[in-house]
Amino acid sequence: MSGGHVRNLLLLTQDAIGRTEELPIAEKAVRRAITQARDTYRRAVGNHQWCLLAEVSRSKRIINDDQYRSLMFNRCLLEYRYLDDEGEMQRWYDIHPLIQGVPEFKEAVAKLP
Repeated sequence: MSGGHVRNLLLLTQDAIGRTEELPIAEKAVRRAITQARDTYRRAVGNHQWCLLAEVSRSKRIINDDQYRSLMFNRCLLEYRYLDDEGEMQRWYDIHPLIQGVPEFKEAVAKLP
């Protein structure tokens, strides 16, 4: 659920602990922390951007323009890197995992051709 960002993982953990009276952390507290974080991402996306997120989730590519940069800046889109067999850096992009559960995103995916 963190998308690979340690900061996001720590924020989720901190929120779940804050919702817990005693250890271990209850599953309900974890689910509530995830729901809260998901809502934060939902509010960061403009109505016109859901279709962009749906397209990236399918293609794993972005276009170098302000709309995509904005989504990367607020971490709704994430860049992943790896070294291929020749040692060359390769990149691919995807949505933050929390966005997958947002109804607006699901609707945009359903509208893809």
